[in-house]
Amino acid sequence: MSDEQALCIRNIDAQGVMVRRMMGVVGLLAAAVSAWMMVTAPMPHAWRLLVLLPLYVGVLGLLQAKEKT
Repeated sequence: MSDEQALCIRNIDAQGVMVRRMMGVVGLLAAAVSAWMMVTAPMPHAWRLLVLLPLYVGVLGLLQAKEKT
C-alpha cells in the first residue's frame, strides 16, 4: 500500500455516497443547463464564468462519492 492510499480514510456509508453522487449529478446538470442558457442568451462573456460554480460542485460531489470521503 502506498503512502497516498494510507492517508485516504473512508468516512461515509452507502447513504453518504449516494447523497454525494446525487449532488454531483445535479451540479453537472445545473452547469450544463446554465452553460446552454448563457450561450443561447445574449449575455456578456464574463458572466459565463459563473458556470464554473455548479461545475465545481458537481465534480467535487462525484469525486467524493468515488473516494468515499
